[in-house]
Formats: sequence, C-alpha cells, structure tokens
Amino acid sequence: MKDLMGRLPKKIKRPLWLDWDGRGYFGVPHEPVTPFPSTPLAEPTLAWLSAFQHARLGDFRYVDRISRIVGQEGEFVPYDTCSDLLADAGPSAAFPELLDFIAQHHWNFELTYAWCQAVAARGRLRDIPILVDAYEANVTPVTDDHEIILMYISQVIDEHELSRFDDVVGFASFEEYRAAVEEHCSMLAERFGGEDVLLWRGQPTSVRRMARMFLECAGQRKIVLPAWNRHRFEASTGIDCTAMFDRRGSFKPLEAAAIAEAFLDSPAAENYVDGARYFFGHRVP
Repeated sequence: MKDLMGRLPKKIKRPLWLDWDGRGYFGVPHEPVTPFPSTPLAEPTLAWLSAFQHARLGDFRYVDRISRIVGQEGEFVPYDTCSDLLADAGPSAAFPELLDFIAQHHWNFELTYAWCQAVAARGRLRDIPILVDAYEANVTPVTDDHEIILMYISQVIDEHELSRFDDVVGFASFEEYRAAVEEHCSMLAERFGGEDVLLWRGQPTSVRRMARMFLECAGQRKIVLPAWNRHRFEASTGIDCTAMFDRRGSFKPLEAAAIAEAFLDSPAAENYVDGARYFFGHRVP
C-alpha cells in the first residue's frame, strides 16, 4: 500500500471522505496493510488508513489515536472520516477523551458534533446526558446544525424511526425534553440491566436486527436515513453494501434486502452477539 519511502497510494484522494450512499469503506484500499506511521500528526491520512486496515483485520490498537490527527493544517482529514472510524472501531478506551471534549463545550462546534456522532454510534446509555448537554450548549440562532445531536440521541434510545426525541418541537420547553429523555433512559436502564448497555434504536445493538430492517423496507415500509443504516451494517459485518445505492446515491430497497437476506441465511449471522459492537466481523473491545 504505502511504499518504503512513505508515499500514499495513488488511489487515495485527499481529503479522505467516506461516502455512505456510494462506496463506503470499500472506497479506500483494504490491503496490503500499511504500517502505522511513526509521525501520525505529520501523515494523518496515512495514519487513518493504517488504523482502518489494521482494525479491519481485528487489530484495534491504533484506532484510539485517530482523535488526535484532526485539525492538521498541512493535511486535513475530515472530522466525519475520523468520527466514523472511531464510532465503528473505537475500543472503549477511546471514548473518555471524546466525552471530555464534548463536555468542555468547545468553540469548535463542528468537531463537537463529530464526536457526538461517534459517541452515539457506540450507543452506551450512560452517555446520553452528555449529548443532551451538548445540544443545549450549542443552540444558536445563526444555524440549526446543532439539531443533528437530537437525531443522534434518538438513534440510541428510541426504536421508532420517526422519534419524538428527534426535536424539541413537541415539548413545552427544553427542560421538558430533557426530563422526557431522562425518564426514557431510566426505563431502558431498568429493562436492559444498567446504564452501560450498548443500544441501537432503543434495544441492545444487534447486527441481525440491522439486517432485518433492510428486509422490512423492501415492502411498503420506507426506511428513514438508509445511508445511516447501511453505514452501521457495513461497518459491523464488512459486507460491501455499495449495491444498496445507485450512482446518483438513491437507495435501492430490493438490492439492500437481497444483501441482508444473504447475510441472515449465512452461518456467519449466528456469530454476532446482541449487545456487542463489531467491525468487519471482529468484536470491538
């Protein structure tokens, strides 16, 4: 992949974006595996690629270093590209740093939103109050970008695709919204055995349930945010889901259902334990 002189492969475009209605993780080279650079801040794109390639094989030792390569002036790796890898393959030890940054209510709100996405994709119930605080701290009349945090929250705690937690419009005040989230989280903690449970859409995270959602959308029921669902399923299984979208980025429900059905019918589907995170079929520590 990278030669001995430290050059990036010609296939890598900089900045490195992941397109979830396009090639996703299959838009970057998977092998041969690139050694992690000794100076990752000087070579952030190479550092990201190496961390991804190692994690794809079940070696997660470099992923927690990805949070430190953002913001390099000489070579920019997009925040979302870093947060996606942390969300999907970041071990538990990687998240305290992200949570601390979010809790500081840093002026860099774009990075805050990226780390909120990673924290929500991990899905630990205990982290929801920090996301609620982050939303309140970033409310501004200038932009509504902060609203994305509420969607992240609902993706963790609510099994309904059109969730009442997606926005605060249905609540008399933000404090009423906060109280409703806290009450709902308490119910989930009691149901699933505590606040350290990892959730996806209101239930313990489940790769098989992700697949079944694509089967449901092949009928009359439409899927909301299909690129988000594809991202989670592809990252967990390592199955190339490019065929779920056409070249214009439009979702193809029948093709998605075929991919999901093939997975569910395979022996590999039984290897995934509910409540655990996986990256390319490897359990994330």
